[in-house]
Amino acid sequence: MRARLVPLFTLALLAAHLSHSAVALAQPSGGRLELQTVSACADADAADELRAELALRLPDLDVSDNAPTSTHSSPARWRLFWVPEGSDRCVVILRTPSLEHRASLGPQANSEAIREAASRLAWVITAAHQAHSDEARTRGRDRALDSVALANALVEVRADAAVDARFSEKTRRETARRAASLANLSTMRTREVAESAPPQAPLPRAEREPPGSLRLGLLPGVSLGPTSAPLTLNVVGSHERAEGAQIGLFNHTARQGSGTQIGFIASWNDGDFEGAQVASAFNYSRRIDGAQVAAVNVSDTQRGAQVGIVNIAGELTGTQVGVVNISQNANWPVGLVNIATDYPPRLFGYYALPGHLYTGLSMGGRRLRYLFQSGTALLGGASAIGAGLGLHLPFDDHPYFADIDAVLMFADSSNGASGLQVHLRAPLGWRFARRFALIAGPSFNAFFAGSSSTHTYASSVALIEAQQQNELFQFWVDLMVGVVF
Repeated sequence: MRARLVPLFTLALLAAHLSHSAVALAQPSGGRLELQTVSACADADAADELRAELALRLPDLDVSDNAPTSTHSSPARWRLFWVPEGSDRCVVILRTPSLEHRASLGPQANSEAIREAASRLAWVITAAHQAHSDEARTRGRDRALDSVALANALVEVRADAAVDARFSEKTRRETARRAASLANLSTMRTREVAESAPPQAPLPRAEREPPGSLRLGLLPGVSLGPTSAPLTLNVVGSHERAEGAQIGLFNHTARQGSGTQIGFIASWNDGDFEGAQVASAFNYSRRIDGAQVAAVNVSDTQRGAQVGIVNIAGELTGTQVGVVNISQNANWPVGLVNIATDYPPRLFGYYALPGHLYTGLSMGGRRLRYLFQSGTALLGGASAIGAGLGLHLPFDDHPYFADIDAVLMFADSSNGASGLQVHLRAPLGWRFARRFALIAGPSFNAFFAGSSSTHTYASSVALIEAQQQNELFQFWVDLMVGVVF
């Protein structure tokens, strides 16, 4: 019985080693790469461009943007994440169970940066796969050598006298012959698998555009010269991407631009732009980080400044300087008509003890407000009208707020005599609804009058009063209480 079990046990053990070695070496040379992106770093076109560049450099690699949809699909061997890092930076992270590689890319990277990143990633993937293949071949050789050593050890085993008496010389020879044959087969199979591994193709270099310093844009879709040219001259130029200076009658970029646009008529950006837009008539940008200077400036999202006659912006971090300024949330608009839709114009009215009534209109941005108001002395019957500036201090997510206002007012009596009032106030407010708030606080007033007929506008409880002939100077403090709509 033992004479049969020993050869079978030896053959089974060697076969197990050989099978394990072949499986370890027969790993697929390709695999699947899963790419996941975040819109803040890359739009769909940029993600497709990165996949195309990777597929060009690694033809055996299956590049996708999501998990396998079939239960028979293999899981992703390589995982690629294009995600933000910090507030203004994006990175591409290549991740496997044994590797993590990081490279800066974006946000909104151009084609050149995407090609260079694809070349670096392809090099890392190729090097990692080569290291894996070398390790697998080494493990296969080691297992084959272990099998041969085990077979030789089994051949050289000598049983004690009691066992030798129970096995024939013919059985021992047959066992040794089969073990040697199986060891030779294992060595040959290991060599065949190692030699059949496909050679690794050299890493392709990143494609670069031909050098050039000038690009010409004649008509939309018709241009001559490289996209990375530092100077673009346009008649009616329309480009996917543009870098450097663009000068022409009409400048247009569809996806991304940077530098300076100088349009004799207009400049238009459907994508993101970083730099300055200057035109005689009109500027537009979907999203701009920089300045716009033209008769009419329009942007959806902007960080910077608009300077023109009419300025219109959506979300704006910066300022507007013009005659008419309209935005969603500008902090410091400077102009004649200033409207921020998140902080619309408001009517106000308040009574200042002991005897003045004020009404007016407030408009402007989130911080800087423009005031137009009138005042009436209830005891004397004289009135005043004026304008000024205010600093609005909202406390986000809270109903209370504060204001610091300065208004210059001109008092007028019934016979045409005039006086000058400097009116400072610092009220606190509590907003009960979007269009209703109560305010209360002190006001400080200085009044100058050159005629006794305008003394009727002055206060009857002045802290300081100086009078010489018909001239009058007063300083008083009021307690004001009112409403804002």
